[in-house]
Amino acid sequence: MKSLLSPAYAALMIVLACHTLPLRAAADLDPQDLFEQGQRYYQQSDYTEAKTLFERLVRLAPGISTYYHWLGKCYGRLAENSGWISAVSFSRKTLDALKKAVELDGDNTAALQDLMTYYRQAPAFLGGSSKQAEIIANRLQKLQAHENRKPDPETAGNVN
Repeated sequence: MKSLLSPAYAALMIVLACHTLPLRAAADLDPQDLFEQGQRYYQQSDYTEAKTLFERLVRLAPGISTYYHWLGKCYGRLAENSGWISAVSFSRKTLDALKKAVELDGDNTAALQDLMTYYRQAPAFLGGSSKQAEIIANRLQKLQAHENRKPDPETAGNVN
């Protein structure tokens, strides 16, 4: 009896199945594992895969600033490496994700620094603003000054 599947169709199905394995495996991981996998993809410059994982994370845990920050970083890298139309879309998504990260945690200095950089580098039609960058720079200085005044927990209470 003749097979109902052509060799080309069977090969295509195998390729598609193999391509979706990382996403299926990612679906079984807990958020911390997904986060670490997303960071690895980002560090390997695979921003598309990293973006997919961070988008999943913000859906799973929408209240975590760090997830939005890393998603914004992915969008930013994709904007830098895309054609004009895609770059505009990714730039807007970058700004939205970074703003959300800061909204969720106003003390997230890494997100604040990246948002400040965005405001400084982006053109005005994409939300760039030297005024907003300066506001964030002042905020970062205040956070740094506050951090410097905190006592060191290891030496606090020691009398020499």
